Amino acid sequence: RRVHGGQILKFLKLNLKLSLNYRTMSAMSRASGSKKTESGTNPLTRKVKKILETQLDDDKALLEALSALGTFFTDNTLNDRRNLRSDIEQRSLTINRNFLTAFSNVKKEVDVLNEHINFIATRCETMKHRLQSTRRDTVELIEKTSGLERERGIVDMKYRVITEFMERFQLTSSEIDVLRGDWDTPINERFFSVLDRVHIIHEDSKNLLHSNQQRAGLELMSSMATYQEQAYERLYRWAGDQCRLMNKESPELNRTLCKSISVLSNRPVMFQFVVNEFATARRNAVVRSFIDALTRDSTTVPIEMHSHDPMRYIGDMAASIHQLVASERDNVDQLFKDCSRMNDNKIILIADITEGLCRPFKMRVEQILLGDPGPVLLYKISNLLHFYETTLKTITACGKTYASCHDNRLVTCIQETRELSRTAFRSNLAISVGKLTESVDPPTSGNLGKPTALIDAINLIRGILDSRDITIPNADIDRHTEYEQLTASIITPLLRSCSEAATSLTDPSDMATYMINCIHGCRATLSLYEFMDNPIEWLTSSMEAHIDTLVNEQASYVLQITGMAHLYTVAMETGNTTENKLVNSTETVEAQILDSIDNRKVATVWDKFVNVLSTPDRFYLRQLSLIGSVMVRDAVTSRASNAVSDSYNTVYQYLSSHGNNDLSDLLPYTPERVRQLLV
Repeated sequence: RRVHGGQILKFLKLNLKLSLNYRTMSAMSRASGSKKTESGTNPLTRKVKKILETQLDDDKALLEALSALGTFFTDNTLNDRRNLRSDIEQRSLTINRNFLTAFSNVKKEVDVLNEHINFIATRCETMKHRLQSTRRDTVELIEKTSGLERERGIVDMKYRVITEFMERFQLTSSEIDVLRGDWDTPINERFFSVLDRVHIIHEDSKNLLHSNQQRAGLELMSSMATYQEQAYERLYRWAGDQCRLMNKESPELNRTLCKSISVLSNRPVMFQFVVNEFATARRNAVVRSFIDALTRDSTTVPIEMHSHDPMRYIGDMAASIHQLVASERDNVDQLFKDCSRMNDNKIILIADITEGLCRPFKMRVEQILLGDPGPVLLYKISNLLHFYETTLKTITACGKTYASCHDNRLVTCIQETRELSRTAFRSNLAISVGKLTESVDPPTSGNLGKPTALIDAINLIRGILDSRDITIPNADIDRHTEYEQLTASIITPLLRSCSEAATSLTDPSDMATYMINCIHGCRATLSLYEFMDNPIEWLTSSMEAHIDTLVNEQASYVLQITGMAHLYTVAMETGNTTENKLVNSTETVEAQILDSIDNRKVATVWDKFVNVLSTPDRFYLRQLSLIGSVMVRDAVTSRASNAVSDSYNTVYQYLSSHGNNDLSDLLPYTPERVRQLLV
C-alpha cells in the first residue's frame, strides 16, 4: 500500500509539471511577438525556463511516478487527461480503504496478542511471588546443599590425594604376590621392577620425615623394609640355587641371573654367599674338566698319554689351564658386569675358582723334574713355565692390581714350579758340567782336535740357547746377564780342564794348536747367538795368546831350518838395527859379536831360504794342518810369514849397514820382494 501511495504521489507531481509546461508554452507562443525585454523579468518566464532546464533523466522520483502512471493510464486522450486527477484520487481512496481494512485485521490480532501478554505478565507476577515465597522457605535447604557440595569437593580432593598417595606409597596385591612368590618360582623382570618400586617408595618415604607426616613415613619405611627383606631373601635363595647348578663345563649365564647378582650386591652378606656358591660350583667344574682333559678327553688324545714327552706333557697341561682360566675370566666378567663393587674382587674370585688346579698340576710337574730329564730339557721347561706364568698374570690382571700375585694361588703355583725347574736346571747343569770336565782326556800329538767332552758341552750350550725362542722377554729378566752366566758356567770349567789336559803335551806348538781348536769351537758356537759379545771377546783374547805362540813357533822353525836364525841373532845382538824384535828363537845362541859374516855362510843361508820362498807350504809345522778352522790357520801362516819377513828385513838392514858390497849377490831379493813372495 505504501508503494502504491508513493507512485500516485509521483504521478500527481508529474501531472502538475506537465500542465505547467503546457500553459507556459502557450503563453510563450502568444507573447513571442511582444516585447522581448520583459521576458527576462517575468516570474512565470523564469519558472518555465527553470522547468525546461530541468533534466528529467536525473530525477528518479519523476521517473518512478511516470512508471506508476503507465500501469493504468493507457490511452492518452483528452477525456482521459481531464479525468486523470479524479482517477488518481479515486485510486488513492481505494488504496486507503484497502489499507484501512487490512490494518483493522492487524489491530484485532494485536489486541489478542496484548491480551495474551497481559495474561503472561499476570502469571509471571504470580510465579514471582510464589518463587519469592518458596525461596524464603528453602533458603536453609539451599545453604545445606551448598555446604554439602563444598564438602563433596573436599572429599573428592581428599580421595584423589589418597588415591595418588596409595598408588605412590603402597604396593598392589599383585605386586606383593610377585615379591612373596614361592621359592621355586623363577625370577623374572616383573620381580625386579616391583623391587625397584619398593626401593623408590622407601626412599620417598624418607621425605615424609621432614614434613608433618612423620608417622606415616616411619610406617611406610617399615613396611617397605619388610618387603625388601622378603624380596632379597627370595632372590638370594633363587640365585644361590642357580649358582649351584653352574657346575657344568660350559655354564649358561642368563641375563636374569646377572641382574639378580647385581641387585644382591646391595646386601654384602647375601652377595658374598652367592659369590661363594658360584666359586665352589665353578671350582669343581674346572677341576673336573682338567682331570678329564688329563685322563679321558673325548675329542683328542688324553694329556696323560704324552707323559713320556716332558715338554709336550707340561705344555699341554699349561695350555689346558690357560684355556680354563681364560674361560672363567669371561664367565666372571659376564656374570658380574653390572656389579661395580666387584671390579676389584674379580681377581680374588678367579683365584678361588682356579685354586683346585694347583695340586694336580704341581704334582705332575714335580714328577717330571724328579725324573732327571737333563739340563736342556729342564731349561726349556723353565722357560715354558715362565711363559705361562706371564700369560696367566696378564689374564688374571695380577700385575695391574697387586704388587705381587701371592693372592692368586694358581699363579703362585706355576711360579713355584718354574723356580723349582730353574733350581733343578742349575743343579743338573752343574752335575753335567762336572762330569764333562772329569771326562776330558789328555790329547796326543797326533790328535789335537776338540775333545769329546768339549763337543758335548758345546752341544749343551747350543741346546740351551736354542730354547730361547719360546721365552717371552720380560723387564724383570736380564737375558744378557743370564746368557753370559750360563755360558761362563759351562765354558770356563771346560776350557780350564782342557788347559790342564794340554800340559801333558811337551811341544808348545801342540799345546797351542790344541787350545786354539778348543777355544775356536766354543767361540764359533757362541757367535751364532745374540747377547754373547762379552764371552766372545774373552774367548778371542784367550785364543790370541795361543795363536801368538804358534806364530812364533812357525817363524822360528823356518828361520832355524834355513840358518837365518843365526844371522838374525847376530844382527839383533849388535844393536845396529832399530827394528822391533818380532821373533824369539827357541834355541840358545851364544852371545858373540862378530866383526863380519862369512859370505859363503850367507850364500848357504840364502840357498835354503830360496827354497822356502818357492814352496812355503813344505816348511809349515805339522800342527798347522791340525787346526780345525781354515781362517785361524790362514791367520797363523800369514802372521808367521810376516814375522819371517821382518826377520829377513832385520838381517838385510844389518848387512847393508856394515858396508857389504856384494849384498846384491848374497841376498838378491829385497825385503819387499821377500814379503810379497811369503805373504
